[in-house]
Amino acid sequence: MEFKFIPLDQARRADWDRFVAGNPHAWVGHDLAHIDFEASLGHESASHLVLDTRGQVIGVVPLFLVEYGVARVFRFRAMVTGTSLRGGPLPAADMPPKTRRDFWRAFAEWAQSECARRGIDEIRVNLPHFIGQTHALDFYEVNPLRELGFKDVPNLTMLLDLQATDDLVANFEGRCRNSYKKALSAGAEWEAIGDRATWLSLEDLNKQTFADEQAEAYSRHTMEVIWDRFAARGLVKISALKHEGRYISACVRAGTNFSEYIWMIFNERPRRLQGSTNLLIGKDLEDMRSRGVRWCELGSLDFDDPRQHNIANFKRSFGGKVYRTLGCKLCLSPLKLASAQWLQAAAGKLKRARNDESN
Repeated sequence: MEFKFIPLDQARRADWDRFVAGNPHAWVGHDLAHIDFEASLGHESASHLVLDTRGQVIGVVPLFLVEYGVARVFRFRAMVTGTSLRGGPLPAADMPPKTRRDFWRAFAEWAQSECARRGIDEIRVNLPHFIGQTHALDFYEVNPLRELGFKDVPNLTMLLDLQATDDLVANFEGRCRNSYKKALSAGAEWEAIGDRATWLSLEDLNKQTFADEQAEAYSRHTMEVIWDRFAARGLVKISALKHEGRYISACVRAGTNFSEYIWMIFNERPRRLQGSTNLLIGKDLEDMRSRGVRWCELGSLDFDDPRQHNIANFKRSFGGKVYRTLGCKLCLSPLKLASAQWLQAAAGKLKRARNDESN
């Protein structure tokens, strides 16, 4: 079968919506809301629909163009399937196995050609944790792009089976459970955020969260997109923790009735109530379970920055199991990357030598 890749434009948005709405394998990262979210961050969309020889939509490919630096000298342009939500190419759910393999081959060939045309250095693809209600690794067994030149970039993530126990809090690690109870006994109250005005009132909490981080806080426009394109349509659930009359923490969870992913967490700075995030997530887990959600995706355990290892340990403290995700990349500028990595390693070696001398 031949495949034709057509750029997503305003006229094709309805076609994209219909395909995703009727595909049981679709996830939040495939929805047009994801494309609007990335646009609010300033990321150009390179998303395409995939047509068969009859002109019927048989797949969608959410893609975005981003830039990043290596060794403070080299700038790399990458085509990615998302910066914070997993998505990736989505073929028709009823596509036969052989046709599906042809789909992935066509995507790999098209993506490399498109990147060459645009001057892109790297392609990154991250598939959702679940394909419908099947874990991605069980559905595909191996990364479908692995034999097509892409290098596996496995990521470890925490998944918690919410229906496996009647008492979620009892399964928390001791320190996590104690922090949960301490915040609860201090009078903190959990609530679901059900209106736009309350959500937008959390903008200052958003700014406080990123005050000491390298990343920028979400803009007012992005906050509006999160509500109008996600929350108002049931693609995310938003909750918050209130203490002494003010909101001190908030959480945005993206997903379906089968699984939800803890996408964003906002916290006041400085934190004045110990255990607030433990209580917020704990109550979120209880809310998911009460609504019949099977899995909570607590998120990645892999961080490049050693200072973020505490985040991984925090996620582990809620219980659950470690799973490997399906992710891969294809470097289209190997010489440029090798030069950047050599310079980065040399700079690191020089810095360590200077530190040794000063000590």
